[in-house]
Amino acid sequence: MVVLIFVSTGCKTYQYFTVDVLEPAEIFLPGNISKILLTSNAITKVSENKGTKFIIYGQSVVDTAYRDSTLAVKALGTLTKMLDEIGRATAIIDKSSGIGLPDKPGDYTEAHVSLIREQCKQNNADAFLILTSLSKEIVYDIYYGDFGNTYGEFQLIFSTRWLLIDPFTSKLIDNKIIYDTLYLPVNKPFSRNDQDNYNSSIALLLEAADLSGIEYGSYISPHYSKSDRMIFISGNKSLKKGYQKAKTGNWKVAAIFWREALTVPNDKVRAQASFNLALANEMEGLLKPALEWAKESYRFFPDNINLTYIDILKERIEDQKAIMQQMEGRNE
Repeated sequence: MVVLIFVSTGCKTYQYFTVDVLEPAEIFLPGNISKILLTSNAITKVSENKGTKFIIYGQSVVDTAYRDSTLAVKALGTLTKMLDEIGRATAIIDKSSGIGLPDKPGDYTEAHVSLIREQCKQNNADAFLILTSLSKEIVYDIYYGDFGNTYGEFQLIFSTRWLLIDPFTSKLIDNKIIYDTLYLPVNKPFSRNDQDNYNSSIALLLEAADLSGIEYGSYISPHYSKSDRMIFISGNKSLKKGYQKAKTGNWKVAAIFWREALTVPNDKVRAQASFNLALANEMEGLLKPALEWAKESYRFFPDNINLTYIDILKERIEDQKAIMQQMEGRNE
């Protein structure tokens, strides 16, 4: 985990900061899969008229620009980076692999599976992941804000369908539809002749494609997510000194000062020191010792802050077991 930002809390005795926490995937990726071929049939359908549907002030308009290829490339690129970062399975993009493949899993035939099998062999891949459909609709209207002022807002309704196939066993591993709704306030009324407003809506589409890739990557692979942690920064001099070291990422030296604070004949200070020691162990990846220190903090000062942290650490310990199984391809 990496400390990102310490957030100021004024004169309080604690601060919050943000860490990256590795979380398990939602589904188990079979152990035989170490390389995935990524593609999309949206990239191959440029000849079809799939312009973006706009509903402007309640009136439906479809523009003529074909954006599915660009959006598919964005989603696949984001997904590839996520998979490669963790390393459970690497990914390779082959834009031509999606040619002629159906959108819905029920329309796939043995001939399609045979074609996919050959594509995987050519790319030395174990599985085939295809983004088969993109659906998008942008709604724009004027709304009333505070004090009677008005503002414009784009609402983007965006969905993607993903199919994960093992062609060597003719098995559909996963069929997932991801829905997102994004909002973007704008300061001036929309006009199709106003390039700034138009570009804002297109940027929203790219953001939605990016989020879709992130969400599916999180679904099939262990992944990092941001989580908040609390740290006690004052209460006695040892707590303060430890905090100064923790700010630089030196958790081991910080722990030395916090252990000194345990000798103070004050249960509140000892609870704060124990809490910080739990945190130091978590930052070093030592989750079980961290849990014991959190329990010790609760023994000195039984409150909801300690209980919440105990629950977080228990969940992380279970998640760590699941991550190890997923990284090793063991389904236990």
